[in-house]
Amino acid sequence: MRCYTQAVGPLFRLGSRSGDVRMKYWPLVQSALLRRPAEASLTLLAVTCGFALFGFMIALNAAYWRVIDSARVDRIYVNSRFDDPNGLPIALEKKIEAIDGVTRAGAFRWVSGYHQDPRHFASVYTVDGGMRFGWSEFPLTASQWDELFASGTGIFATKKAAERWGLHRGDTFEISTKPQVREDRASGWTFHVLGIVPDDPEWDE
Repeated sequence: MRCYTQAVGPLFRLGSRSGDVRMKYWPLVQSALLRRPAEASLTLLAVTCGFALFGFMIALNAAYWRVIDSARVDRIYVNSRFDDPNGLPIALEKKIEAIDGVTRAGAFRWVSGYHQDPRHFASVYTVDGGMRFGWSEFPLTASQWDELFASGTGIFATKKAAERWGLHRGDTFEISTKPQVREDRASGWTFHVLGIVPDDPEWDE
């Protein structure tokens, strides 16, 4: 048996003294790609999707870790097992607070709708007295919490929300909702701006 070998030149060769590097076999690669354009396009698409998915997974992992790092270990959110538009019964707050190891319990709910124009989505979070301890990191002073609970229709707006809606202390802010949201079948809620508070990184508005 005879074996034949053949010397193969380098894939890259140095060009001029300026350090220019040129591909020796680029015409062969180009001809191979053009010979089967459909296969080459699908391969390029698969590689692009792979890198895009890899980047998406990195971003998702970073987002999850940000939520984990910012979460408080001494707070638990309790939600209904099934998506109930009415939320949990308010009577459960006292039962949860009576559980051994629970120091405070609070309830919050949001009113969502639109402001002036159906394209302008708006939402207001409503809280009870227990949430001043549950959301103690929220940028409200003790006097502002007292003012909030003393007013049945008062709200505090973040700086970002105030800039978006042009709100100032003493203004009214109306949210239009579906008639079945209110017990009296009214189609809107009117709130009074008590003040502007700093933005919180956990809140978009």
